[in-house]
Amino acid sequence: MQKSYMNSSSLENKPSYRTWVAITLATLLLLTGSCKRSDPDSLSSAMQYYPLYSDKAFALPDTLHYFYNTIDARGIALSGGEFSVYLKYPVFRSEDKTVLKLVDWLDDEIFILAHNGTEDDANIRQKFKADYPAYANYTLNSWLATEETTKMGCMQESLAVEVVLNSEVITMKTHHKGYWGGANGDDYVHYAMFDEKYNQIEIMSLIEPGKQDEFNRMLIAEYKRNIIPWRDYDNDYKLNPDDLALTPEGLVAVYSGYAHAEGQPTMLIKPDKFIHLLQPQYRGIYDDM
Repeated sequence: MQKSYMNSSSLENKPSYRTWVAITLATLLLLTGSCKRSDPDSLSSAMQYYPLYSDKAFALPDTLHYFYNTIDARGIALSGGEFSVYLKYPVFRSEDKTVLKLVDWLDDEIFILAHNGTEDDANIRQKFKADYPAYANYTLNSWLATEETTKMGCMQESLAVEVVLNSEVITMKTHHKGYWGGANGDDYVHYAMFDEKYNQIEIMSLIEPGKQDEFNRMLIAEYKRNIIPWRDYDNDYKLNPDDLALTPEGLVAVYSGYAHAEGQPTMLIKPDKFIHLLQPQYRGIYDDM
């Protein structure tokens, strides 16, 4: 019997059908377009795991060593969209067991990844402590195991942790990006500083006593010079950014935005603006500048 395609052709010519197809295609493009990855080495498939510290002696004279691991776990959902978890993190090695303070801090950063599992968070942290490849795959599998989430266009978590200074002060930069549907994802940068004993510290502990007021005046002046705000903030806001950290290029200040679209207002203060305000033992960080 010869098949007839008259009905389907007639249906395609109806305005309501064409409108429905256009809406469907636009929705799919919106969902998948929001999930394009920008990480330069996201195609790496190498997934190695190393212990986070070692008792063996090192040939180099430094007390702390580190290298980076990269994890790129991916899966395809029922929607056809790509689900992925991307991690880049430092692996610390030292003869000093107090380096585990850095490991504990790194755990806190890694375990912010938004999994969809039902286990208690404390149990998950205990199970996957220092085994970040396993946790990345657990997070990915928890999304793919739920029919409701697999119908979404895509889901992504990306976390890159970088050691940006290792001289007198250790500074960590964390960049987290996540998308789980909706109009906007999550994208923020965070800095943290540690002293030689791996204790987390704030910038004011590095300022020479008696110069805190001068530091505050400098910070307000640099804010007015570098940042165009969306609204009129008071001095309390300008003196209390979310993060203040020393980096090789200078002092980074990161503020919370008034709205999602504003992002994180950020400024870099050059060393000549503040180096004289640091305690003497920290001024040598910028001797080469």
